[in-house]
Amino acid sequence: KRLIGQTIVPLWDMKLAVAEFQRGLKLGHKALSMPNDPPSMGLPRLSDAYWEPLWDAVEEADVPVSLHIASGSQKKSLPLTPGEGSPATVFITVGPTANFTVIADLIFSGLLHRHPKLRFVSAEGGIGWIGYLIQRADEVYLKHRHWSKPPITEKPSFYFRRQIFANFLDDAVGITCRHHIGMDNLMFEVDYPHSDTTFPHSRELAAERFKDVPAAEARQIFRGNAIRVFKLDLAK
Repeated sequence: KRLIGQTIVPLWDMKLAVAEFQRGLKLGHKALSMPNDPPSMGLPRLSDAYWEPLWDAVEEADVPVSLHIASGSQKKSLPLTPGEGSPATVFITVGPTANFTVIADLIFSGLLHRHPKLRFVSAEGGIGWIGYLIQRADEVYLKHRHWSKPPITEKPSFYFRRQIFANFLDDAVGITCRHHIGMDNLMFEVDYPHSDTTFPHSRELAAERFKDVPAAEARQIFRGNAIRVFKLDLAK
């Protein structure tokens, strides 16, 4: 019960995708795993009508969609190998912000407005940048909505707090912004076994980072939110 399955579906055929998603649900999977950047793979962006049959099925099932950072094709991204232009360390440094544009598109495209029960999880992306994203998106909406006419009726922060959730490993800046982002939207992770992981010092790191955070808030981020988002059969 400590492992939570997420379904991966064939992206090139929506009938097959829906069928595989529903098969995953029967196996006990708790989420749909999707690439965060389908256009990099020659597919429509997540807000395109192409994905509507899948979103309808996900919304009906009431499970989240997990969008791992940099999970599309990396052909157009900064190279991972030193010596091929920008070094791998640049890619790794900016990688956590890969969902910045994705989340903005989910909101401003009207996708979250059309599907109020559809939920997305930004996996391994950190949260420090999310504080600015929410502020900037609200500012853009208030200043530019009359000419840009985004198909939404609420401020972006409303849709974010209702339908977007974010995981982080070690984000001291983000923790200070937790109330601005939304306490219900944050989840701690360790990223084992990748080299970016906090393992085997995750507990020590968490204790240090959260030493000034009230215990109830820490418990919510470490445990409660994940139980609620993934509907786990555990006590909060």
